[in-house]
Amino acid sequence: MKISLNWLKNFIDLNGVSVDDIIAKLTMSGLEVEEVIDQTKLYENFVVGLVIEKSKHPNADKLSFCKVSTGNSIIEVVCGAPNVEAGQKIVLAKTDAVVPQSGFKIKKIKIRGVESNGMICSEAELNLSNDHSGIMVLPNELTEGEPISSALNLNDVILEIAITPNRPDALSQIGVARDIAAIFGLNVNLPEINIDKNNISNSEIKSLASIEIMDTVNCPRYSAKVVTDVTVKESPLWLKKRIESVGLRSINNIVDVTNFILYELGQPLHAFDLDKLSGSKIIVKQAGSEKVFTTLDSKIRNLQDETLMICDSEKAVAIAGVMGGENSEVSLNTKNILIESAYFNPISIRKTSKLLALSTDASYRFERGTDPNITLFAAQRAAQLIQEIAGGKIVYGEIDIYPTPIVEKKVQLRYSRVDKILGYKIHQESIHKILTALGFQLDNYKEDSVDVTIPTFRPDAEREIDLIEEIARIDGYDNIPTVPRVSIAIKKQEDETSYNDDIREIATGLGFFEIISNSLQSEKIAGITGHPIKMLNPQSADMAFLRTSLIPGALLILNKNINSGQKDLKLFEIGKVFNQLNPQITSFEDFDESERVLFLLTGKSSNKEWYVQEKNYDFYDLKGLINSCLYKKSLDSVLNDSYNHEGNNIFEYYLTKSYNNSVIGTGGKLKKDVLSVFGLDQDVFCFEFIVDHLKQIPIKEKKYSELLKYPKVVRDLAFVVDINIQFVEIQNFITKNASKLLKNISLFDKYEGEQLGLDKKSLAFSLEYFDNERTLTDEEVEKDFFTIIEKVKKEFNAVLRG
Repeated sequence: MKISLNWLKNFIDLNGVSVDDIIAKLTMSGLEVEEVIDQTKLYENFVVGLVIEKSKHPNADKLSFCKVSTGNSIIEVVCGAPNVEAGQKIVLAKTDAVVPQSGFKIKKIKIRGVESNGMICSEAELNLSNDHSGIMVLPNELTEGEPISSALNLNDVILEIAITPNRPDALSQIGVARDIAAIFGLNVNLPEINIDKNNISNSEIKSLASIEIMDTVNCPRYSAKVVTDVTVKESPLWLKKRIESVGLRSINNIVDVTNFILYELGQPLHAFDLDKLSGSKIIVKQAGSEKVFTTLDSKIRNLQDETLMICDSEKAVAIAGVMGGENSEVSLNTKNILIESAYFNPISIRKTSKLLALSTDASYRFERGTDPNITLFAAQRAAQLIQEIAGGKIVYGEIDIYPTPIVEKKVQLRYSRVDKILGYKIHQESIHKILTALGFQLDNYKEDSVDVTIPTFRPDAEREIDLIEEIARIDGYDNIPTVPRVSIAIKKQEDETSYNDDIREIATGLGFFEIISNSLQSEKIAGITGHPIKMLNPQSADMAFLRTSLIPGALLILNKNINSGQKDLKLFEIGKVFNQLNPQITSFEDFDESERVLFLLTGKSSNKEWYVQEKNYDFYDLKGLINSCLYKKSLDSVLNDSYNHEGNNIFEYYLTKSYNNSVIGTGGKLKKDVLSVFGLDQDVFCFEFIVDHLKQIPIKEKKYSELLKYPKVVRDLAFVVDINIQFVEIQNFITKNASKLLKNISLFDKYEGEQLGLDKKSLAFSLEYFDNERTLTDEEVEKDFFTIIEKVKKEFNAVLRG
């Protein structure tokens, strides 16, 4: 946003305030000044010159040799412009001048053998316009040698300010003037509407035009004024200079006025040629069947059904809040003007601008929120200026459709709260001055508070804390006291994501693909694996409950993959699950939240090849991969396994891994009736760990161990025991009661058969003996081996199988 200090001086008295102070304090108040263009410095060494003689360059057909007077000296210059002539007043760039357009520094140089001591400039080279067809010819009344900055009133200071999205009010000269006035304790003088009664038409506006709003949600207010019998022509110099100072190009006096108001008040306007509006009517409605529209830049735009359009009784004439159309634009033949000044829904304009990839000065402001209560004033201001510079008559009255006025908010501001938040005492009088200067209205003054009415041009201010922030930025953030240095003991920072990252690396190394499922599910799906918690404001019934396990979400993803033809899958997921513990949730103790990691297998583990047979995944593939994962984390030897062949609510049979009698994870083969809920008809094996429990298991430090120097002694045995005895019970008993020579024990066979009995089973173990320091004797191994046999027989009523 470009701000002209000369323009600002129309609203505030800046005498005695330095430019440097304005820049520094504006930036500290939140309106960061990114660039400063001081025209007095920019046009240093540029003066008014008089061409007293022109002759042909002796060595070039298209160059001229000119003698230019600066009042007290004659300067010889080589010029290539076709329109240079003797007797013209021109802009002369003397040596050491820097051309604004290119940054080129003027020096004495020889051009085709002739010395040139300066340059005669065009408007483009001076950044005054895009005209580079020839030199800029100045009025004859200007004095030779006078600096251009004073001769052409190029003595302005232009500030390029970065406006944050929450400050749409600062997208205008008056908006920034308010902040400067508040900072320096000045008064803001707003422009006034003073229309000469002699310039008012006797006609009523409603006899010449009508307005209808069909979409009041996206267009809450539409104001209009009409000016008749205007003369469209070039703008006066003052208006040109105003809009050019902020980077705009002068078009004609009508369009220039609308751009002037846009930058002065921050209210976008649009001028329609009233005679081109069918039925002299404006209708604000959605595009509907209108699919294309040609905008002022002669481009055809594709419209969406919900695009807000400005139409007449037959056709669309503008894209609301974005750009007008060619079919109603102001031309040199225009005589009657309808001035549109409206407030549009920011969401609607933002959506339209993005869909059309079309951003304009108007849409930029409407997207951020303009002031809905300034539309009529802006239209009246524009009508007055148009009448003053384009003649004609202002039609009596105005059209102002505002079915549901947007009211100003009122907030109570407590002085004690201001002091507490800012950390220092600020006088009530200072608070009142700051807020009043910023446009807030104060009333109901009390000893400890004041009621503040927030103007509609400040949509960012909604609460008491917002008002305190306004006070802080204007009074100066450097007034907020700093806290003395405090020494704080900081614990060693732990990377909470590293554990999960390790699991991901291990899982992908084992061939698993990571999935991410939705944590919101239907009650039916979430209830399969636990007691789900209902959301207060669910988007839909399918997303009304928090998941109780990662399994249902993975099965939904599995269904989509299988339906797409991908039936052989190894998947894993890490995520949070939630379970309700008590009927009513009133505290954190009423529900459980835990992080889980799920591993899932389905389909074929290998396809048929010449060297291998086709094989489906089974329970032992799952167990092997899970153990491989635990091995990578050095947890394979610390967890206990227990098997349940009768299954539970979701598993036909399953494996449980535990540590110190605490369940770490459970998994197995899913039941077919569970799979049918998800439309699956192939076997699925999965295992779900509780990550929080895994993290709590101490990991043994890895140490180097030499290769075994002495031979192992292996002994096998098999026991017939009751069918309900788990092998892990026997394994743990042997480990506990054997000597230190027994290093490993493993189950290598399990058998159930009629010859053993219906309630019996056979478990075969392999026992591994060795010593790192010596070779074992048969006698000591046999002694320990047979001792273990007797103890197992006694403890479990077991029979040694031959």
